[in-house]
Amino acid sequence: MGANVLARHYIYASYQPAQCTIKDKQIISEVVDSDMWYKPSLTYNVTRSNGDQETVTGYKGPTSDGWEDRYSTPEIPQNYILQNYTIGQTYPCWYTPFKSPHAVLVLENYSSGMMSFSFWMTLLIGPPLGMVLCMFFSGIKLFFLLSKRGIDTQGKVIDIEQLIIGTKSHTMTTTEFTTQTDPPVSYQTTGNGRFIRPQVGDVVNVVYDPKNPSGNALVGHHRTPMIFALLFSISGFVLLALIMLLMSVLWPL
Repeated sequence: MGANVLARHYIYASYQPAQCTIKDKQIISEVVDSDMWYKPSLTYNVTRSNGDQETVTGYKGPTSDGWEDRYSTPEIPQNYILQNYTIGQTYPCWYTPFKSPHAVLVLENYSSGMMSFSFWMTLLIGPPLGMVLCMFFSGIKLFFLLSKRGIDTQGKVIDIEQLIIGTKSHTMTTTEFTTQTDPPVSYQTTGNGRFIRPQVGDVVNVVYDPKNPSGNALVGHHRTPMIFALLFSISGFVLLALIMLLMSVLWPL
């Protein structure tokens, strides 16, 4: 999506002038949705500015989302494309190390419709997805931190507030707890009461970070063994990988 748009611009800008010597040319046929299509295919040696050479098969690029030159009859690519290239002759071309084929004889940018679609999908999905990812990684960080050095104690609920966000009601609890230090220090922490339904004055479990008790504390929880933190993190990263895989399938580079 947004990353795809930036990546496509970066790939297009990465093409540098080179020289390509034609080694072979042919017409390739393929069936797409039960229809026979024909497209040009050339094999050429590309000489980069540093003198290195590479053999490449292609024609036009960069391509994406199935955007290729396909024709309904073989005469069109033969008469209008292949006849312009002679085997053994050298032609100007463009080279990039970031996109296959690495060299193209005709350089064309991604279609504006494709870029616009990715742009609008970025505006639609990007901000909420970014917020979810921030919450996800913040949760993993806090989970690991409290699993590593969290201290269990108890606190007292001193305030409960109902917040209406959209059409949903959220319970926010303020809990006061005292650290197990010498001398002890009292702190207050406010959190979502989704997993507990306390009343004002109730005593609840609290796990806190001794290095930052006011900022890193969870109400209604005990210190979690590290193995559970690892399993939680792994499952979260697997879910994130599946989401990214789905995005790459729906909006490929």
